[in-house]
Amino acid sequence: MRVSLLTEIAPENKLLSRIASEARNAKTAFIAVSFIQREGLKYFFESIKGMLNKGKQVTIYTSGYLRITEPNALEDLLKLTKSYNSLKVYFNPDDRFHSKFFLFEKPNKTYSLFLGSSNISLGGLAEIGELNVHISGKISDQIYRDLKIAIDNLRKNRRFKKIDRDVISQYKTQFRKQRKRERRGTGARPVYHKPSLPPLPTLPVYVVVDEFTSEEMRKIKEKHPRWKDYVDYMSSLNGLKKGDPFLLIRNIRGRPKMFNVAQFIEYDRIEGIGKIAHIEPYFKRDRPLKNLAKKLRLSEKKLLERKKLDNIEIAILRRNFKIDI
Repeated sequence: MRVSLLTEIAPENKLLSRIASEARNAKTAFIAVSFIQREGLKYFFESIKGMLNKGKQVTIYTSGYLRITEPNALEDLLKLTKSYNSLKVYFNPDDRFHSKFFLFEKPNKTYSLFLGSSNISLGGLAEIGELNVHISGKISDQIYRDLKIAIDNLRKNRRFKKIDRDVISQYKTQFRKQRKRERRGTGARPVYHKPSLPPLPTLPVYVVVDEFTSEEMRKIKEKHPRWKDYVDYMSSLNGLKKGDPFLLIRNIRGRPKMFNVAQFIEYDRIEGIGKIAHIEPYFKRDRPLKNLAKKLRLSEKKLLERKKLDNIEIAILRRNFKIDI
C-alpha cells in the first residue's frame, strides 16, 4: 500500500490532476462528498469525463448538509445522468453528511483512494488549506475492506434518493429559505467566498515569458538547444501526455499578443528556473489577438480585460481549430 499527502501548497500534487490521472484506467468510481457546487463540478467533471465516455460506472453520493450544495449543480448532474447511463447520483437533503472520499477501482484487483477535506467546489479543489491523502494498493488491504463496508451502509441508507426533478425541487425550496435567513442575518451558515481556480486540466493555458537572464537562457539552450518556446509551469501540466494539444497565449515583450494551439512534448526541471515545458506548435503561423477577437465576436479591449480564459479557450478550439473537447 502506498500513501502520499496532497496539499494546495505543492502544485505538482494538485488533487484534480491526480484524480484525472487515476481515472484514466479506472473500472469504476465511487464518490462521496458533503456538498457540490456548480463551478467546482465543471472542473471535476473534466477529470472523470473519460470514464463516462467509455461507459464506466461512476456513482456519486452528496447531501444538502448546511444547504451548501447548489440546486443548479444538482440540475447539472441530472442532465449528465441522462447523457451518461453509467452515472448514478444520490442525494440526501437533510442529514448531516460529512464524508469526503473518491474511490477508483482499477485493473488487477487494485484501487486508488483520495481521502481528506475536499468537497466538489472551487474551495475544495483549489483553496489553500485543503488537505488530502492519496492511498493506493490491493483490494485485499484492510482500509479498502473497511471502506467497502461504509459504502454498503451508504447504499442501504434510504434517506439518499436518486436525484430527479422532484428531489431537486424540494431541496430548492429549502435552499431558498436558508438564503433568506442569511440575508436577514438569522442564518447560521457562514458566508462562502469563492477562490479562483486554475484553467481546466484538459485545456491548460500557458503564457510565454521572455524574462530569463542570459545565464538562464544559456542553461536552457545547453539542455534543450532545439526548444522554440518556453512557458510558465502550471500544475495541470502533470495531466498532459505526449502529443496532447493545449492553447498557447504568447505575450513576448515588444510583440503583439499572439496565440496558437501547441502540442505538449515533455517537461523538465532546470535548477534556478524550475519546470518548463517543451512544446511544438500545431500550426506554422501564429494568429494575432485581433483575429481571435473577431472570431469570438468580442472587441480586442474586452478580450484583454478577461481574467479567466476558460470559455474563450473552448471557443477557440471548437470554432477556430475544429477540436472537440
